[in-house]
Amino acid sequence: MVVPCGPMKTLLILGARAMQLPAIKTASDAGARVIVIDPDAAAAGFEFADMGYVYDLADFGQCLEAAKACAVDGVITMGADYPIPTLARLCAELALPGLSTSSATLSTNKKKMGHAFAAASVPSAISFAVSTPEAALDAFKEIGGRAIMKPSLSSGGRGVTGLAPGATEEEVLSAFMRATQFTKHEDVLVEEFI
Repeated sequence: MVVPCGPMKTLLILGARAMQLPAIKTASDAGARVIVIDPDAAAAGFEFADMGYVYDLADFGQCLEAAKACAVDGVITMGADYPIPTLARLCAELALPGLSTSSATLSTNKKKMGHAFAAASVPSAISFAVSTPEAALDAFKEIGGRAIMKPSLSSGGRGVTGLAPGATEEEVLSAFMRATQFTKHEDVLVEEFI
């Protein structure tokens, strides 16, 4: 249940972990009422916020309910790209300044980002989106040198493995399996190392 916050000016910060602590403390020191949302009830930022909610940062409905109940004047995050699509949707829904939802998606989904770069002729690493171990092996062979295997939708460097030229089949398959553990219902990317 969401408890209304009252009439005060309020900043909603998506995330309450170590990477968001500077924003939480700075906003609080500046006199803002600080509301945080984080899926981890033990996140350190809850201690420094005026109010907090334990929600998944991708759960737009719950985040919107909290934002409306608190009559937020702004929504931010820092240090993580996972909540950026939710942040953009909240800003759009609440008529607050912020990143567009399409820009948020393109900047956080590595597969879609690669397609946008290609469409705009922006130079970027050779990249293959794969969904099977066999396709991962083929992509690694196609790159033919140092490569990176990573989730297409994740954050914080989780699931990223560097592969040396001549990596064994076992190393490539292990990297693929590691990346699949951290991707959020998306493909794994095999990319040229730059």
